[in-house]
Amino acid sequence: MMWSGQCKNLYNESSYITGNTTVPEQQNSLQKKASFFYTVKSVMWAMLGVRRAKGYDEDVSKISAKQAIVVGLFAVFIFIMTLYFVVSFVIGSTAN
Repeated sequence: MMWSGQCKNLYNESSYITGNTTVPEQQNSLQKKASFFYTVKSVMWAMLGVRRAKGYDEDVSKISAKQAIVVGLFAVFIFIMTLYFVVSFVIGSTAN
């Protein structure tokens, strides 16, 4: 029994190296990608530093690095502009 399992693992590793796709690899490539709002929600939770391991694993499987970087940069820009307007409002209201 152990021998057949080892051969199966060797077959999967060799097919990965040679580029031949197997059924599990095809299922992973067909996995549904994350929507824009799902990516925004995940990035916001990540900015707060609150994320469960299960959610993190799901995010890694659904969100590409490109999606996370673009949404992250946009979120940081919005955060900085919010701080700028709040500070300018407070300074402007105290100066008068």
